[in-house]
Amino acid sequence: MKKNKIMLIICMILALLCTFFAAAEANKVWIVSLHYDSAKTTNKITMNEMVLKYGYAPDMKLQPEKGYRLDVLDDKNNAMYSFKFEIPDKIFTDITEENKTKGGVIVLNQTDFAVVVPYYPNSIKIAVYDEMNKQVLGFNVNKEEKNIFNVLIISSITILMLIILILILRKNKK
Repeated sequence: MKKNKIMLIICMILALLCTFFAAAEANKVWIVSLHYDSAKTTNKITMNEMVLKYGYAPDMKLQPEKGYRLDVLDDKNNAMYSFKFEIPDKIFTDITEENKTKGGVIVLNQTDFAVVVPYYPNSIKIAVYDEMNKQVLGFNVNKEEKNIFNVLIISSITILMLIILILILRKNKK
């Protein structure tokens, strides 16, 4: 009887591990690093790099009325996800001189920033549009390579759980 309880606890732990790996596999985002250069007349926004990570995309419920727009597109150029953003090119400064607070805004000519975009398995392109709805940047999304390590872990845990359950059922019949 004690062995059955130990086997049941092991099965429960393995089931939790399997759930953990499956949940981690489901929540992925693209972190897209962009560069803005206001001195350029064309291609003011360029991509530095793009990385696929585990995480959550912001809900983007609060968006500016005007600004650049980023779309995640499928193979038919339909927007699967879209949001507006402003270029973070302003630094607000405050200083105190002679017991008076003074401040101002510094507008940067160039800046690097990142946006977090949800990962969609069937997405093929990310496009950025300016305030006039003209595409200023577009790049293909690299298809995710299946992480064979996670697949092996989930498969191994599942097979191990089945073996343990079969052993428990056989011992209970005897």
